[in-house]
Amino acid sequence: RLGFFDGQENKIPVDFKEILSAIAPKPLLVISPELDRHADYGQILREMAEVQQVFDRLEATDELQFETPHGFNHFTETQEKILTKWLEGVAGP
Repeated sequence: RLGFFDGQENKIPVDFKEILSAIAPKPLLVISPELDRHADYGQILREMAEVQQVFDRLEATDELQFETPHGFNHFTETQEKILTKWLEGVAGP
């Protein structure tokens, strides 16, 4: 059915919160910059609040880490440090 969106790819529905919720209760890091031109920041916040509820219900509150740096959608040195620290916590020393 994706053919219906030919030429209107920006309107393709994505089950963002459902996909991320399916990862629970396993560890998950989401970094979503505030100024990402490909994502509506307010919508991301609303959907991530719902994802957090799923993690909470599964008693995995601390397994979800959500970062919203003020910037555009590029990988910064700060984000690299966040990712490295998160990976060390997941994989252990």
